[in-house]
Amino acid sequence: MAGHGKAQAGTRAPRRGAEEWRELLADFDLHEGTKAEFCRHRGISPGSLSYWRGKCGTAGFVRIEAPALAPGWDVELDLGDGMVLRLRRPGC
Repeated sequence: MAGHGKAQAGTRAPRRGAEEWRELLADFDLHEGTKAEFCRHRGISPGSLSYWRGKCGTAGFVRIEAPALAPGWDVELDLGDGMVLRLRRPGC
């Protein structure tokens, strides 16, 4: 994203469109450091990143390592706010 570095002291950062924010959010989802590090490197405020995450509806991704599953399995994901997703595969 050329031309969108950190703003000089006393100047405003360039305005970004929704498509550029979606790209930034996708990059952030893959970023392995902290939010503060990502924002500092990209020249954006953490508040703006949070605002656009809410506006674009991206929840982000969480990497998990799952053990090998037996022929039959049950998986339960607690999504918060009383919502639970259950997946089940009966054994053979």
